[in-house]
Parts: sequence; C-alpha cells; structure tokens
Amino acid sequence: MQIPSIYNSGLTSLLYDCFRNPDHLPPTVINLDWSYGEKPVDKKIQIEYNLAIMHTQMITQSKTQIDFFGKPYRAGDDIHKLDGAGQIQLNPLNNVHSWTGTAVDQSNPNYPIDMGALYSTARDPILYAHHANVDRMWTIWLNNLGGSNFTDPDWLNAYFIFYNEEANPVRVRVKDCLDVTKLGYQYEDCAHSLAGCECQAKTSGKGKNLAFCTDPAQVFPTTLDKPISVIVKRPKKSGTGLSKEILVIEGI
Repeated sequence: MQIPSIYNSGLTSLLYDCFRNPDHLPPTVINLDWSYGEKPVDKKIQIEYNLAIMHTQMITQSKTQIDFFGKPYRAGDDIHKLDGAGQIQLNPLNNVHSWTGTAVDQSNPNYPIDMGALYSTARDPILYAHHANVDRMWTIWLNNLGGSNFTDPDWLNAYFIFYNEEANPVRVRVKDCLDVTKLGYQYEDCAHSLAGCECQAKTSGKGKNLAFCTDPAQVFPTTLDKPISVIVKRPKKSGTGLSKEILVIEGI
C-alpha cells in the first residue's frame, strides 16, 4: 500500500513526478482516510484501517447503484446544488488524489500540486494507474459483489470526445466501455482480500433515551459541532424480505 517503485526514481523513471507530497513517499503506507496535517500511524495498523475502509466503501455502503455510482447528473442540472457523489468517488478516489499530490500552498496558489488538484492531476503519470485501479474496483463490484450497471439510456448514450492514435477526434459512448474484455484486457480477481475486513462497531452498553431525540426536520440542516440524536421513522418491512434498508443523511 505504497507508491509503487516504478513511479519513484527521478533519475531512471519517466513516471516520476517531483510534485508529489514528500511526506508520503515510500516507505510511507497510504492513509485512505487522510486529511491535511494528519500524522502517520504504525504501518500494520494503517493497513488494517485501509482494508476496513475498502470493505465499508465496496460492500457495506455500496448496496445499490446510487450508492456506488452516485446520483444522476443530467444536462441542465444546477451544478451548485448537486450532492450525490458515489462511495468510491468520495473515497478512495478523491482521498488518494489529495494524499499523493503536494499540499496546497496558500501563499502561492499557482504552485504545482499535480495529483492534489483537479486542474493539474493529469500531469502526474500515476493518475492513469490510479483510475485504472478504480475501474478494477468497479469490475469487482459487478462480478463479485452483486453490483449492476445503470440501464438508463441517458447514461448509456452519454459520450466523450477523444483523439485517437492518428490525432483524429472520435466519439466514445459509455455503453461502449462497460465490458473490459472488449477493450482488450481483464483485471485479476482479488475480491477475497476484502473478506473479514469489516469495521467492528463499538457498543456502549447503554440504551439511548428517546426523550432527547427529536424529529429530523427540526434539526437539519445543521453543523456537526455537537452530538445529535434524531428519531428516524423506519419503512414497513418488505413481504419478500429482499429489500434493502438504507439510511440517508443530508443537509450537513
């Protein structure tokens, strides 16, 4: 769980980028829940944390298509009101970007940070390996964890313009890229690495006093500067017992 050696030698590798965070070069183990200023922990403990995070993102919190991929984003939507990124987009995809790139220099906003910012991320060759790894997670979710792709034509027919090897623009639709075998490659099957890595919830041994819980409409939107307890009305149980119950928290 370190930056691979092929990306690290500034003398021998064209895949090296000098604008990576110097504190996160090998032998430092990546922290998938990292935030600026956070200090590293023991390597073995960090690896356990990372595996638990991946179990949460890939299994516990990715029960549905919306959970995994995120909410639809259509032409005409107000981008400032969008709040529906998928679990994998939030973490590990975004966090690995921040962890790898140079920390933002507030005194010099034009300082290159490459992987650490959207405008500059493609300057670091490691971006392509990172996104290929996220595609691998997508494949594992589909093939091993019971996931499925959207069937909405608006998504399937969405397209992007790329330049081919002859520098000519070509149109590629989402539906053309859903079967990786048609793209000429196949990912190694390693979903078993997530088995047994789930987080263990801590129990206090004390029941909550419902007298202190309120209706969510009276609490949200709010700022998380203190503990909050609310009563959530649960839906009726499905007659088949096959439906999934998901708690959605918004307005924070």
